[in-house]
Amino acid sequence: MEPEIRLEDLKEKLKIRLKPERYEHTIGVYYTALCMAMKFEEDLSKTAVAALLHDCAKNMSDKELIDICTEDHVEIFKEELDMPDLLHQKAGAIVARKEFGIEDPYILNAIGCHTTGRFDMTLLDKIIFAADYIEPGRYKQRHLPMIRKAAFTDIDYACFLILFDTIEYLNRAHIELHPDTALVYEEFAQKMYSKGLKDGKS
Repeated sequence: MEPEIRLEDLKEKLKIRLKPERYEHTIGVYYTALCMAMKFEEDLSKTAVAALLHDCAKNMSDKELIDICTEDHVEIFKEELDMPDLLHQKAGAIVARKEFGIEDPYILNAIGCHTTGRFDMTLLDKIIFAADYIEPGRYKQRHLPMIRKAAFTDIDYACFLILFDTIEYLNRAHIELHPDTALVYEEFAQKMYSKGLKDGKS
């Protein structure tokens, strides 16, 4: 964790910044991510900061999300212009750096890809990505029991299942797939295929 940052200070600022239900979700992600970090031996301080700040830009309007990313010279995809809420992850990394003083790229990258995923995700990326999906307040997603179990046994499998369910939902809703999600899904699908061959389950 950044040495000058106290978790309680982050929580107090987020209480003001976020709507109550979003703050409750954030705390759910925080505790879930910390449990996963202990299981997979990830740095707890970095995990705590990334989890607390992952949705720090959720209060911003579509215009604000587009503007902050444009001003910071962050690439914006067509799919993000069509659905600007997707930009809250990229904007969140900017807000975490500029307003919360977070400089560690390992933390900022995890915030910046927690919704769509990205190719070659780090362990922290995977933890925040999965914790956001499975925290205790979530209940609508398909296959949650299976994914929650996998999140503490095989994190790559958990991410694959999350991506599979996400893509299935987007296809049903006729929503165009974000290119990062398509890319990372293919990466994890190949990992699962290779593991199946290795385990003799293909």
